[in-house]
Amino acid sequence: MIMQLANPSLIPRNWMMREAYLSAGGGALTGDSELDDAENVDFGKVRELLEILEDPCRDFAKENIDIDKRFLGRCPFEYQGIPGLAFLS
Repeated sequence: MIMQLANPSLIPRNWMMREAYLSAGGGALTGDSELDDAENVDFGKVRELLEILEDPCRDFAKENIDIDKRFLGRCPFEYQGIPGLAFLS
């Protein structure tokens, strides 16, 4: 029980940050073609990550908190094998 309170159930990963960055309009700033339209800006992913990171030791699955289920598992398939997103060096 004590370890569950001290260990995060969610660890922020680069792929999570990238999705939040792109959905918030980051692609327009960098010339990333995935998001270059200001009309598509959505801060929902950023808000979701901020809420999660306020208390990453919560048991999101047990508390039935509505978050992206991919956050609780392994790296999603679409990011596997991509350096910097799935793994570092």
